[in-house]
Amino acid sequence: MSSDGLDPEKCPKCDAAVGFDEVICRGCGAAIKRQRLLGEILVDEGMISRDRLEEALRLQKRRLGEILVEIGACKAEDLDRAVQLQRLGRTRADIYRRQLRFALVVILMLVLGLAFALLRLERDAELLLKLEKETLGVDEVAAIISDPRSFHKFDALRSLAHFLEDPRAIKILDQALRSDSWYVQLYAAHLARRTRDRSLVGALVPLLIDERGLVGPVAHQALQAVTGAKLEPSVKAWREWAAVNGVGLDGKRP
Repeated sequence: MSSDGLDPEKCPKCDAAVGFDEVICRGCGAAIKRQRLLGEILVDEGMISRDRLEEALRLQKRRLGEILVEIGACKAEDLDRAVQLQRLGRTRADIYRRQLRFALVVILMLVLGLAFALLRLERDAELLLKLEKETLGVDEVAAIISDPRSFHKFDALRSLAHFLEDPRAIKILDQALRSDSWYVQLYAAHLARRTRDRSLVGALVPLLIDERGLVGPVAHQALQAVTGAKLEPSVKAWREWAAVNGVGLDGKRP
């Protein structure tokens, strides 16, 4: 039976429609036994009119939000906001929890970023102290020279000056001589002069072409020191010497 109590119910025997005031099924003749509804009793006993019952049933069919606005329990804009939240599938508490989680993630990222920055500052301070005291190890110097973003290559070579007898120092000097920084090339050429290692010839010869006139003279002195040859500062002359003496210009002996 429908919720208003006025629509016909069905016969339990033949499933035919039976009016609310019928006690016998017109389809099969079976007796209809049903409990009287509260609204019917109130109308039959004269406690309320049929019109008031229908009005109450109409109110019962209306949406809860409409009734709450009508009786002044909430405002229409509050109802609209609640409907939007219902469509989103989230309550205000859900939104607050989501905002809180987002805030916690941001705070955590800031804390981690600060911790990383402090750690980086500590490492940089330690590096600067080693650079100042020229106490970097060979591997540390190699890492700095190989890093294209490092601004400490010149200072790192000052520490390398204490390890020129280490075979690894020659490879580091070769990299430094091929650097894009002229002052790194200048100091590397100065150190190469002290090594007397012919494998650096290939990196020194191109430095003879020096528009500034600063690196070229030092590179020329280094070439004379590592080879013992007294040639003029000419790329052609040193290439010919390398070919005659079996020194590869790639820095390696053939």
